Amino acid sequence: MKILKNRVEQILTVKDHVLIYLIIVLGVCIPTFSGLASENFWVRLYSINTTPIYLTMFYLSTGLFTMYSIKNYCLEYNILIRNTNYKQMIDDSLKVIIFGTIFLNIIGLLLTIAGAVIFCYNDFSVISHPIYNISFISYMLFFSLRGLTISCIINVTLYLLYMLFKDYANIILIAICSSFTALPSKSVKILHFYNMPLLFHDYYFNIEYSTFYLEILCSTIETLLLIGICKLLYYFAVKKKRDII
Repeated sequence: MKILKNRVEQILTVKDHVLIYLIIVLGVCIPTFSGLASENFWVRLYSINTTPIYLTMFYLSTGLFTMYSIKNYCLEYNILIRNTNYKQMIDDSLKVIIFGTIFLNIIGLLLTIAGAVIFCYNDFSVISHPIYNISFISYMLFFSLRGLTISCIINVTLYLLYMLFKDYANIILIAICSSFTALPSKSVKILHFYNMPLLFHDYYFNIEYSTFYLEILCSTIETLLLIGICKLLYYFAVKKKRDII
């Protein structure tokens, strides 16, 4: 528990994660100054958050944080409590990674809000979503919550994959980050849940669903699938006790 507390305190220490924060800032600055279409605050905020370069840089920063946490947290465990319960070590590591990912999501959201404010020209009017009969604020709340959930699951997955396939961890991180630019998102309208996108990165892009409830349903199914994958990886990671440094 003491080690867990120390790792959480390190997350909040800027000097230990300068590169991670700089990557997020760079990811926000590029789309902010690239002349996005709308001058409305809410639409511009959504535009920044769905830009491939921002998503790539954001996942790079959270991925680097996960890798950083793995090396330092596991090293502290090996040095200070070599006989600790292996499952407990994994559980504590996951808590640190989830906390750190939530913290970086908040940082990213605050930066994108600042970027949207700069070029909205005081147009904070609440507009309706162009497809759904809801306000854009309501949709952004859903979009942000979904992004937070998916990013936590993906970083937990990255950690568990590291525990299982240490030598391929960097390749996995690169694959996750590059998926936002290398893999095209669906361009067709989703009419039924069985046509839902299966790749997690599609849920960050502007894919058209027939109804808002269908988008919620597809997002829920995707989340449950990702959680199922995490649980399976967790089972094998706990079983595969080995040198983790």
